[in-house]
Amino acid sequence: MTDADDDRDELDLWTPEAREQVRRTGEALLDAVREQLAALDAIGPESDLEELHRMGNRVDDAAVAFCDSQYALSGEYFSFAEVTESHDEDDEDVEDDDEDEGEPEEIPVISVLQRAEYNVVDSAAVLAAGREAYLRMWPSDSDEEARSRVDWLGAALYEIAHADGWQHLGKTPGLQPTGVITDVIAPTELIDLHADVEDGPDPAFSVQGNVLHRTVDQWGPPPKSIS
Repeated sequence: MTDADDDRDELDLWTPEAREQVRRTGEALLDAVREQLAALDAIGPESDLEELHRMGNRVDDAAVAFCDSQYALSGEYFSFAEVTESHDEDDEDVEDDDEDEGEPEEIPVISVLQRAEYNVVDSAAVLAAGREAYLRMWPSDSDEEARSRVDWLGAALYEIAHADGWQHLGKTPGLQPTGVITDVIAPTELIDLHADVEDGPDPAFSVQGNVLHRTVDQWGPPPKSIS
């Protein structure tokens, strides 16, 4: 019996959780490759090459996660084993560099950016949940006042978050979570909390800096088309 066989015997293989993780990481890898492919298809002299490099890193990270999930399922690597080995070597190099440098780098500020997406499968249910949350925060108000104040999707989402936190959206009737990306960044500039923002996303959500950690989770059906 080889050392590899001994290692396999110590693993809890072929579990439903491991199969689900293979599916999730495989789909996340496909999404990362598609994103990079679309960017490369449109590449030109004015392209943001730094962003393209970040996309490449996301593909590498997704490939490593997919490879690791294969091993967790079967005790074998069927694809991307070289990427995983290279990633492990990079980690060792980083650890060696840290040892050589002594004290770790001090990072005075971090930015945590998160994009979560949900399918809106029942707008009326979301409105009802928002009104119920409003009445929990303002119990002296009437049902009529709740209907008047919470009369569109944005108001309902605010009341739900006000009462229970944004994380509660995943348990809100009428919303179906599909995935979330979280980046932890050491920013090169601070957010301007008093900047005037016109219609559209706040530019503060486009943060320049070094990505310290990235987590990509995907579950359930794919997001609905917005076209």
